[in-house]
Amino acid sequence: MLRYFVLLTLISAGFALAQTSPNSITVNATRTATVQPDQVVFQLSATSNLSTGRDDVIAALQGTGITAANFTGMYASQQYVNGQYVTALQWNFNLTAPLSNLKATIDTFTGLQMSLSKGNTGISLSFAVQNLQASAQAQQTQPCSLAGLLSDARSQAQKIANAAAVTVGPVLAITNSISDTGMICSATVKFALSGGF
Repeated sequence: MLRYFVLLTLISAGFALAQTSPNSITVNATRTATVQPDQVVFQLSATSNLSTGRDDVIAALQGTGITAANFTGMYASQQYVNGQYVTALQWNFNLTAPLSNLKATIDTFTGLQMSLSKGNTGISLSFAVQNLQASAQAQQTQPCSLAGLLSDARSQAQKIANAAAVTVGPVLAITNSISDTGMICSATVKFALSGGF
């Protein structure tokens, strides 16, 4: 019986030694990158009769930069015109243009609207600015600062450590990530703690 007790004590001590690790604290720091938009996204809607296909609409929008890749959908609607219901198709497209070309792009769309109305094509055009966005290139010019995130994490860890009357030591581990949009950066940092134990 004494042998089992000694053996059990030795095994327990071995587990206890294997699980010891330095006292530590893990914090997460997050920053939002501020990137100025440099692109404008337009939504274009071309209305046509039932006999018009998508390729016909894209051909009518020639000169705007619209291709089949910009197509976002189509739906049919009924309108009451001159005492009867008329079914029309609405073809929707999105087009991204440099914000610096906003006026020129609007002028192009406005000119095409007038041309389509005079040309008796059976196609009409409307457009609107859908949103502004930062290009991938602009997002890359605003990289996340790992040094800044590390400083934020150390400051957070020190506030917590102060409450426990300990000090923050060196970094034991760090993991950082950047969101898909490149606008949110975060770092999870594990610091060693010393004193007060």
